[in-house]
Amino acid sequence: MAFPTVESVTPSNGLATGASGFDFSLPATINSGDLLIAIASNDGGTGENTNITGWTSLESETADVHLWALKATGSEGSTDNLSIDSNETVAVGVIRITGWSGTIADIELAYQAGDGDTTIDPASLTPTHGSLEYVWIVLGGIGSGSRGVSTWPTNYTDNQTDYESGSLGGDATIWIATRNLSASSDDPSEMTFAGNVTSASGIWTLAVKPSGGAPSGNAYHYQMNQ
Repeated sequence: MAFPTVESVTPSNGLATGASGFDFSLPATINSGDLLIAIASNDGGTGENTNITGWTSLESETADVHLWALKATGSEGSTDNLSIDSNETVAVGVIRITGWSGTIADIELAYQAGDGDTTIDPASLTPTHGSLEYVWIVLGGIGSGSRGVSTWPTNYTDNQTDYESGSLGGDATIWIATRNLSASSDDPSEMTFAGNVTSASGIWTLAVKPSGGAPSGNAYHYQMNQ
């Protein structure tokens, strides 16, 4: 057994419209069986109804920030479409992972909402598969008010991505960081930001099971802190 490998993080931003959505960038290399995890933040609010056709939604916490997963076929091309029912600026990040279990149901995650302070303490996560060589991912975002990361969780030093819609005129921002850890649980330390992070923001702690791990379950496991 070995850790899954985060091969790349591909960010993109743009103006999404209710008519055509936003064509976000995919990794330059995608092979059959790769895991793609997408996070999208939109500078909007309730009722935005974002979706990526053919991908599996992983959450339903905020109106502004969303997660999806896809087991790639290798024929995805260079972009995919994020649909949305209004005109908003968006920031999207796509994580490409190899050496994973091959089953989206094995993805496990826990959620922590922002509370108006300059910090978010990501939720602890105890995967149901026990102690394995997981890739752990802290990822999240905010749709209202650009907030750069001042301090990342301890040991989450890989693939740090702090990306926003920037000069496009909106405030959508996404955050991503990863680590490899062989353990039965992890409790990432507090993140601090350059400004208050409201309830329109949120952070997920996510574990990706390695290939050859314990038997798969029937649905992805979810924990949530409020």
